[in-house]
Amino acid sequence: MQSTIALTHHVQVENGAHVLYFYMNQDVYIANAIAFIETAMEQQQHVILIESSSLWSAISQAWQQRHGDMPTSICYVDNGGFYGMTGDFRPDHVHRRLNQAVDPYITQARPVRLWGHVQWTDEVDIEEKLYRYETSCDFTVSELGFLTVCAYDAHQVRFGTN
Repeated sequence: MQSTIALTHHVQVENGAHVLYFYMNQDVYIANAIAFIETAMEQQQHVILIESSSLWSAISQAWQQRHGDMPTSICYVDNGGFYGMTGDFRPDHVHRRLNQAVDPYITQARPVRLWGHVQWTDEVDIEEKLYRYETSCDFTVSELGFLTVCAYDAHQVRFGTN
């Protein structure tokens, strides 16, 4: 049986879980990102937060109002460059960037969790690419053994009806 780990103050998941999070309210999203970071701090984990600059700013401001300075164990990565939003969404490139981002933590045996706000540009077959990406993430993060949240703005996702 796998052990559980706190995702936030009120939600437990399996250690090494890959969580898909579809949000509809930006204020709730920011509150959940803060809770994710708070829980990581309680568990002495590092956090890689892959986020847009505007939401990173909002999360940082909310954190500062509540706690003061953002801990140095939080690593911000711009999601535009990470997910290749300036060109074609390439799951293989995103996985390579994911491995590069977590490698220093794995090499130094530092506990880490990851929050990635997935965004993309309109392109042909994006739904298929995102499906392939998320499916492969299930395998990648389970191999790495750390908690990962992939967040999507539900207003931007077109759900299939078949």
